[in-house]
Amino acid sequence: MRTRREPSMQPPRLALRARLAHNASSSFRASAMSRIEIQHSHGKTPAQSRQALEEVAGKLSSRFGVRHRWDGDTLAFDGPGVDGRIAMQPGVLHVTAELGFLMSAMKGPIESEIRRVLSERFA
Repeated sequence: MRTRREPSMQPPRLALRARLAHNASSSFRASAMSRIEIQHSHGKTPAQSRQALEEVAGKLSSRFGVRHRWDGDTLAFDGPGVDGRIAMQPGVLHVTAELGFLMSAMKGPIESEIRRVLSERFA
């Protein structure tokens, strides 16, 4: 004997497939981006910090095609596979960067290089 289903209900098998497909695409999107967050203390004045960041941004622009712009005391940058910001606060730089799918495989070396440059320029 067959039971009658409500028209709005999906058969259990289709509902499970839809749920699995949604979960798979959601977890893929979440893992497709890698995030870097660094806080670096320093003893430079705001003018010295801005000048040092401008020099670093210029090198990134010429070597890797990374564009940058200032928004108040925050340097925003973006380029192939990366989107980020460096916020200047008294005595501290806060670096955040989102790496695209391909760049996320290089997260460790990229983060190490950022830390090295910060230590070198903001000792």
